[in-house]
Amino acid sequence: MNSRLKKTTTCTPVRGLTGLYHDLKRLQEVFFRPQEKGVDLTVLARSFHVLTGRELLIADGEGKVMALASPRETGSLVKITEDGRVIKEDWREKIFYLEECCEERIEEAGRDYWLAIRVIRGWKENLAILVTAGSRQSTTEEKILLEFVAAMAALEVLHRRQEKDAQQEQERERLRQALDVLSFCEREAVKKIFQDQKKKDLFLVASSFARENNFTRSTVVNALRKLESAGIITTRSRGVKGTHVRVMVENFFSELQKW
Repeated sequence: MNSRLKKTTTCTPVRGLTGLYHDLKRLQEVFFRPQEKGVDLTVLARSFHVLTGRELLIADGEGKVMALASPRETGSLVKITEDGRVIKEDWREKIFYLEECCEERIEEAGRDYWLAIRVIRGWKENLAILVTAGSRQSTTEEKILLEFVAAMAALEVLHRRQEKDAQQEQERERLRQALDVLSFCEREAVKKIFQDQKKKDLFLVASSFARENNFTRSTVVNALRKLESAGIITTRSRGVKGTHVRVMVENFFSELQKW
């Protein structure tokens, strides 16, 4: 495999503006589907595959795979992690700084195919990475379709990012409100319970904890009850073992440190 991806300057003839127009219309239907929240990138990748016969991998700027259609060749670029499918590190290093569509022929392990990569860059970061593979070099028409798909994928990445930011802000506000209703002693007890252990799952014997840390048992119990009613934690009695406490909100510890 070549150590660098090379730009290509030749391609096979297009099949005409009329065909390109109809293909773009079909892809546009995926983008403007009624009653859909955002773009279904899996449907988009499959539509591209149906129109061109080429595989398509769509990933966010960090290399996390969001869609993969017919992954015979492009699947070799991907590995499975605890967070899902991601593009392998060596490929991420190659494509990180690409700003134009680059294509190269891959000949390895008895396989012979063409790989094209398109990176959509935002302000000082990659928004989306698209990789296509096929038995021949991309046509001009297919490159135009890829540009269209890349733009839709980048818009979807931005949309998901905005939704995530809005959800996190709502979560932080809910946390602030939950902590505001705690009394001073309850807040100190919560800090002691969670800042000392910083675990999302823990066992707590309220009476023992209260005695060892100079709180009353009612202070500890009331603090946990208020957090549970706000949806910040869940509690489950384990009898003599104590109470199993699970933190349900991702930003709980960072917000707690501000108090």
